[in-house]
Amino acid sequence: MKKRSVLFVALFLISAVLFAKPVKMNWVWELENPQVTSFRYQIDDENPNKWIVVDSSITSYSLTTLDSPKAHTLYVQQSYDGKNFGPSGRSVMYPLPLSSESMEMNWVWKLDDPNVTTFRYQVDGQNPDKWVVVDSSVSSYGFISPDGNKAHILYVQQSYDGKNFGLSGKSIIDPDPQANEELVALWDKTDIVAGTTAAERKKADSRFKRTITLGGDVSYFYQPISSSPPPLHVYNVNAELGLQLKNMLTFNKTFGLGMDISLEYAPYNDCTYGWRQAVKDVFKDFDRFWDGFVHTGRLSGGPMLNMQLGKIEFDLGGGGFINYGPEFKSPKNPIYNYMYGAYGKIGLSYQVSSWFSMGMNAKYNFVLLDFKDIREFSEVGVFMGFSF
Repeated sequence: MKKRSVLFVALFLISAVLFAKPVKMNWVWELENPQVTSFRYQIDDENPNKWIVVDSSITSYSLTTLDSPKAHTLYVQQSYDGKNFGPSGRSVMYPLPLSSESMEMNWVWKLDDPNVTTFRYQVDGQNPDKWVVVDSSVSSYGFISPDGNKAHILYVQQSYDGKNFGLSGKSIIDPDPQANEELVALWDKTDIVAGTTAAERKKADSRFKRTITLGGDVSYFYQPISSSPPPLHVYNVNAELGLQLKNMLTFNKTFGLGMDISLEYAPYNDCTYGWRQAVKDVFKDFDRFWDGFVHTGRLSGGPMLNMQLGKIEFDLGGGGFINYGPEFKSPKNPIYNYMYGAYGKIGLSYQVSSWFSMGMNAKYNFVLLDFKDIREFSEVGVFMGFSF
C-alpha cells in the first residue's frame, strides 16, 4: 500500500516587536520531479488571471509587508507541460503578538486522501516512543516555545490502518535569530507533489513511464549470412518502432526495472547488388532497388535496467529476437526462412521535455539457430521518444 506524504501549511505566530517593523516573508518549495517544467504562484488568492508563471528553476518567493499582524497565504501549482496545472499547495504565515521571549508555533496539515484513518506527529525528532497518535479528524498542532529565536520542525506521518505509517512529511518554523523580522516557510520536497491531482502524484511517486520510439540503425555482421544464394552484405540498415515500459519496478530514485519491446523492418542487401547501386536506384529505378533486398521483419524484447540522472536516462538490458521473411534463408538451414538469437543492449537518452526525448543505443546480437557456427552482429542507432 502506497503512503503519501502530507501537505503542510505553517502558521507563524511571532513577537509584538514586529508591529513597528517591516516583516519579510520567504516561501521556499522544492522541485521533486525533474519532469515538472513550470510553477505558478499567487498571494492570498487563486484568481485565474493573476497567476505568476515561472519555470521550474524558480523555487522561492519573498514578500515584504508593513502589516505584520496580517496573515498571508502563498498558493503554488506545478505543471508538466506549462499549460495544465495541478491543484494548489499552500503555506500560511500569520504573525501574532506574544511576549518578547516566547513564540507560539502552530502547524496545520491537510488530509488529501479520505482513506487515511490516522496521523501521528512529533516536534524536533522522530523517536519511536514519542509519537503522538491522533485520528484523521485532527489536522493541527500548536505549542509555545520559550525561546522565540529557535527553529522547530514538526514531523507528521499518516496511516491507512492505524498501525503502518508512511515516511514523514515535515514543516519548519524558523524565525530570524537576529531581529525576528524574517519568517521562512519550507515545504518538504514531497509537499508540492501532494498538491497535485491523484494521477499526477501516482506518476511522480512511481516514475513509471511508457515511451514509444521511432528510429533507425546500421548493422554489421562479423560473419556474412548466406541466403542460398547469394550471400548477404555485411552492412545493413533497419527501421525500428519500439515500446519502452520504464520503471515498472523501482528500487530507489535512480534505478528501476522495465521492459523494452521493438518491431523492426530489416532489409538485407544482396552482395551482388551492393549499396552503391542501391543508392543510385532509389529514385531512378525503384523496382530494381526493391528487388535488390531480402526483406525481413524482426521482433525483439527483454528486460532492462533503467537509470535516471535528472534529464539524462541510461538503460542496460538484454533479451531475444527472431527474424522472419518469406525470401530469407537462415544460416545453414536453407529450408527455413527465419533465424533467432539473443542480444545485449545499452541506451542513452536526453529528456527534452516531459513528453519528448532523443537518444542513441547499441546492440550486440548472437544468432543461435546453429550453435556450431554462431553468427554475431552489432547495431548502432538513433531514435526519438514520445512518452505518455
